[in-house]
Amino acid sequence: IDISESVITMMEDIRIKNGYECMKYSVMDATNMNFENDKFDLCIDKGTLDALLCSDTNELGFKLIDEMYRVTKVDG
Repeated sequence: IDISESVITMMEDIRIKNGYECMKYSVMDATNMNFENDKFDLCIDKGTLDALLCSDTNELGFKLIDEMYRVTKVDG
């Protein structure tokens, strides 16, 4: 997921070009995801948390962590 529609469009083009059938990209705010609880075995963050923790408050960073826990299965 990414909040930027242009990034998702670029990744979709790469996915199609390389035949990555199992990959799915979505425009979404990582601090307020629309996935159901306990959806994934694993969440990987490539740098969003670092960027959010550079703000004046850590509020968005904590929201991201809360969302990652929410969408990750209990034993994930």
